[in-house]
Amino acid sequence: MKKAKRYVYLNLVFGIIWLLAGFFKVGFNGQDNWFGYVWFVLATFYLGVFIYQILKLKNKS
Repeated sequence: MKKAKRYVYLNLVFGIIWLLAGFFKVGFNGQDNWFGYVWFVLATFYLGVFIYQILKLKNKS
């Protein structure tokens, strides 16, 4: 169970990293093309997986 929780929180870390990268690319660099928003899509994916896995682990316990 501890190993599973480690991977769950790894998704949270990656989600935060992609979110911060998105804010940096769009906010500070002023990137205008659509590719700059891919970082937010990645962040949403990782944070969504994190929330799903936390809820799944809570229902198991």
